[in-house]
Amino acid sequence: MPNPDTPTPEVVAELFARMGIDDQGPRECIAFLAEEVGELAKATRTGDLPGVAEEIGDVGILLHRIALLHGIDLDEAVRAKADLRRARYDAEHAEG
Repeated sequence: MPNPDTPTPEVVAELFARMGIDDQGPRECIAFLAEEVGELAKATRTGDLPGVAEEIGDVGILLHRIALLHGIDLDEAVRAKADLRRARYDAEHAEG
């Protein structure tokens, strides 16, 4: 088990290597992501909270993997998008 202080991208890379699937590219990961999002939707629909948590974990792992494959820092991408949405919202709702 990785050290709890290990950054998530490194944890994900180690997991894929350990499972022998570190050769999977973005297309394979996107296909798995779609499947996991479907499982998340089902768990949400049925109110299966442990299932929701498990599927969110699967979705997160795959998002990190896809980001790694493209050389993108997922946390930075999320923060940048949140900043963009915040600025857009503020501009649309400015008084005046």
